[in-house]
Amino acid sequence: MAVKRLGDLDAISREFAIEYSERLWKQLVVLSGSEASPPFSHGDVTLAVGLAIAAALAIKIPALFGIRISGSASDFAFYLSNVSLFVLLFLAVFFGLRRGLHRFEEWLWLAIPFIAAGVIVNLLPFKTGGQTQILVAIHFPIALWLMVCYAYSGGRMSNE
Repeated sequence: MAVKRLGDLDAISREFAIEYSERLWKQLVVLSGSEASPPFSHGDVTLAVGLAIAAALAIKIPALFGIRISGSASDFAFYLSNVSLFVLLFLAVFFGLRRGLHRFEEWLWLAIPFIAAGVIVNLLPFKTGGQTQILVAIHFPIALWLMVCYAYSGGRMSNE
């Protein structure tokens, strides 16, 4: 009955989406009044920029050894398999530092899957353009994303 009184359901949904997105934007970016505090400190921004630069450098390091993104098919296959490792590693480090991974064991749980995945992907002989290589390129980022989620949760695996 409320929808009939207010109007068309699509029009109401559009208006709600517009209002909600404006409010969300204001909460995330625009600071109003004295009670508002920035969502990130200066140190967090510096850390994020530093890790972004480190990720960009990590992507460029293979070029020092002659492996170029725009190179041969085997070079492209290397980047296809490893680009998620180059990027998600630094994202996991950012979340680990920001969300409070303090103990050595927590960092070890974060590092072991990245190291194992990097070793497995780079040591196994994949046929260039083969189905296994395509499967690795699809599933490797998903598996590493789970470790980013672990870092984001601060190493907590349950709702304690």
